[in-house]
This record gives sequence, structure tokens and C-alpha cells, in this order.
Amino acid sequence: MGFFDDIGDAFRSVTGGVDGDLIANGTLGRADLLGVDISGTTIQIGNGLVERKADFTLQVYLEGQEPFQATCTQRVQEIYIPQLIPGQTVLAVRVDPADHSKVAIDFQSEVP
Repeated sequence: MGFFDDIGDAFRSVTGGVDGDLIANGTLGRADLLGVDISGTTIQIGNGLVERKADFTLQVYLEGQEPFQATCTQRVQEIYIPQLIPGQTVLAVRVDPADHSKVAIDFQSEVP
């Protein structure tokens, strides 16, 4: 299965997909949006909303730990883009407890 996992990871990387395991098992935290760079890459699955690939720069806060800066690349629904204001937007994030370089924005969770 390693070969197919590698293909899936490559596709997810190109399209800005999120690691489902990170969203399911990552530590919930909050992050201040420091910057966002929206790309021209879009994807629409079925009749779902159009999503754009974006690079996010975040200041991440986890309970009981020092804040740290992180970046992540993932898709965001176009309707949410106007709400993503650097310096004003706070987001829920999931962080790999063993590797803080692996961060994903969790658009489905409340900000802790």
C-alpha cells in the first residue's frame, strides 16, 4: 500500500488536501492568522462549493506549550476567503503532537 499512499499524498499536496489522520487525531489548538496567499488552483468535488488552494502562516497556541509559528497549505471554500483577514482572524487548528511542523486548519471545529 506504500506506493498508493505516496500517490495519495502527492495528490493531496498538489490540490491542498488535508491529512485526514491529522484532523482526526491531532491536538486541537488555536491560531492567529498572520498571512494567507490564495493561489489560482481551484477544485470542486461534485456539486460542492469551489475551493481554492492557499498557503497560511499561523501563530499557533497549544495549551501548556510555548506559542510557535507554522505554515500549512490547504484548500478553503471560496465563500470563506473574505473572512480570512491577517491580524484579525483566529482559527481552530490541529497539530501533530510529535511534529509541530504538521499543522492543519480545522474549519469544522470551534476555536478553543
